[in-house]
Amino acid sequence: MCICCLCALSVSITSHYKVLHDRLEWEKSSLKLVKNLQVSCSGRIEKDAPNMLHVDFANKYIGGGVLGRGCVQEEILFMLCPELIISRLLTEVLDDNETLVITGHQRFNDYVGYASSFRWNGNHVDYTGHDAWGRRTTQLVAMDALVISAR
Repeated sequence: MCICCLCALSVSITSHYKVLHDRLEWEKSSLKLVKNLQVSCSGRIEKDAPNMLHVDFANKYIGGGVLGRGCVQEEILFMLCPELIISRLLTEVLDDNETLVITGHQRFNDYVGYASSFRWNGNHVDYTGHDAWGRRTTQLVAMDALVISAR
């Protein structure tokens, strides 16, 4: 496990890898994954799910095309919270069994639109609380969106 802490201008962000070493056999498992899972097909994760663990199912290259091309789910998230871009320096590529957990990122921007209609829409004031380490109480788990087909 690698743990990195970046502190600047009273901002503290922590990131670490989680690696699954043994392949899970989902069809044989009776393990309950979560107690309180909320799934919604409407709204915006950054607006409608405060104080919840956010999952970034996107690109094995963290941030996707945020620094070049692309302006959909993952890239928008990284533009709203530009501190997340730092994770590109720490992560070459996520393997199928790896996730990157980022704690403490702050939202700085508002937006309208999606993809080609995406536009910056002003500054955002983030009122998210802080933990004992001074980090925002935000947490993101990033993983590659694998294509898995049923047998």
